[in-house]
Amino acid sequence: MKKLALLLSVISIMIVFPLAAFDVYSPMVEWGDWAQRGNRLYQNDEKTSSSRIHWAVEQEGMMLYDFNVRYEGGGIEDLHGGFGIHIFGDNPSKGYAWGSGDSYLLWLNYDADPAGSDVPAGLSAQIYKSVSNSKMNLLQSISLKDFEYLLTTANADELLKIRLKVDGDTGDAWIYSPIDPSYRWKFNLGNRRPIDGDYISLRTNSLALSFGLN
Repeated sequence: MKKLALLLSVISIMIVFPLAAFDVYSPMVEWGDWAQRGNRLYQNDEKTSSSRIHWAVEQEGMMLYDFNVRYEGGGIEDLHGGFGIHIFGDNPSKGYAWGSGDSYLLWLNYDADPAGSDVPAGLSAQIYKSVSNSKMNLLQSISLKDFEYLLTTANADELLKIRLKVDGDTGDAWIYSPIDPSYRWKFNLGNRRPIDGDYISLRTNSLALSFGLN
């Protein structure tokens, strides 16, 4: 199985190439305040509703996206915030946008009072099919209410482990429990033929976060 160690390419590029050449080599910061400190990648803007960084990574067949996230600030006033990863992307947006070309988005979201009934109140996960930079279709929504205790102040400094496995040939995908790695949710992307992609994007909404390797 091909394993993608998310952020490894970003961190190694930052080390090998001067920061001035960072955006012309592969990764591009399009929105937000992104920076590397030590072995973690930080998004420092607590206010923006759509920060995003993307870089070129070839993806096909079975892929494993394995990384961790730590809360750094934000989301307090309106009890709303989230982050996600676009995978199998073809043409990431070059400005403020909700979608990111042709891609799939795993979105982890906390919303005390969601606008629609298709998103559960509290902590949840959504899987979207991005059709363009301005349109996305919701494929599935999963309540993660059992894990809301992780959002307490006492756990604010803890690392939230994210593990997503996707078979680009069949569309089968699995999200692993951050507490018990033997438990996972299975869903299907609904693709009618094998998918591949050339880009990955990380994004946040109303949160300052840092990312690292598991």
